[in-house]
Amino acid sequence: MKKSILLLLPLFFAACEHETITTGFNYNITLDGENTYYAGEPVRFNIEGDVDNIIFYSGEFGSEYQYRDRYTLPTEEVASAVLDLEIQHRWGNANPALEIYISNSFEGLLGSSGLLDRETVRYMYEAGMPGWEKVEFEDQLKQDLWVPLSLDLKEKGYLDRFSIAFHWNPPKGGVDEDGKIIPTRFDTYWLRGDLSIAFSDENFAGTTMSLNSMIDVTVMMSDELDPYYVNEGNGSIRTNTSGQDLNFAGGQLYNPESPNDSHIKHYDCEGWVFTAPQSINKVENDKAVVIKNMQNDLDYYEYTWTEPGTYEVVFVGTTKDYLESDQSVKKFTINILDTPVI
Repeated sequence: MKKSILLLLPLFFAACEHETITTGFNYNITLDGENTYYAGEPVRFNIEGDVDNIIFYSGEFGSEYQYRDRYTLPTEEVASAVLDLEIQHRWGNANPALEIYISNSFEGLLGSSGLLDRETVRYMYEAGMPGWEKVEFEDQLKQDLWVPLSLDLKEKGYLDRFSIAFHWNPPKGGVDEDGKIIPTRFDTYWLRGDLSIAFSDENFAGTTMSLNSMIDVTVMMSDELDPYYVNEGNGSIRTNTSGQDLNFAGGQLYNPESPNDSHIKHYDCEGWVFTAPQSINKVENDKAVVIKNMQNDLDYYEYTWTEPGTYEVVFVGTTKDYLESDQSVKKFTINILDTPVI
């Protein structure tokens, strides 16, 4: 005996923004009359008419049409968001030479015009870093001592938008009144860390991002240097050092009287690192599967649900000519039952 279950008829859906239904769009999808609707058994959809492309939403988690444009969750659904850093004042002077700031309003830098980015950063710092919160941390000049710093972004309310900035500002070098090089040590800092995010809904996988992967723009402030001077060894900001996510590579000021190729030849190592502004509550939008394009014909499509449940199934068909593109959305509500025990 054929197994069946009541189905809602296909619904033609017209949204005011993305979807249109046109009378000249000769395309239809129907459920095959021979279908059974149990988990583990394929359901067939018959396809008729002229359509160039079809994508399919199964209605399962991660493939729901209603969430195709959802890229963030409500902030209350973020269970935790913690940035754990480790900082080592590796070498240099006894005084701190690194500042850390966080912001939930920073719009980001250009990353393509160094002089403009430098002026933006200079203006921002001289204005007192509006929109930024300075983060205090224990700064110790001890090699091999990693100082932990943990920032609870959920507690601080930094979920809709978050950026972190590091300001490296060791003492400047120079010459004395007799024209001799002033012996100068530019401070070295090593940093590493991860941002860990978890959601209340366990269906959404948590995310862990390294500090290195979050870096967006580095800016050197000295007019002697290219603003984007990076990964050039001592005297530069390094993002490519094994074992560290970020390396402010200090060293000794170059002295012509006792030259050393590894010593720094410019007098100012001031620089900034900014991470890209990002939403902590961001998630992947739901995706469809392409089941037809202009290169293949398709008379039917079969899909198998492995879990019982009620699914809103959506097919989006499009056709295109040199003047315009039309779209038609077809919906089915399908109930999948648990496989009966025989």
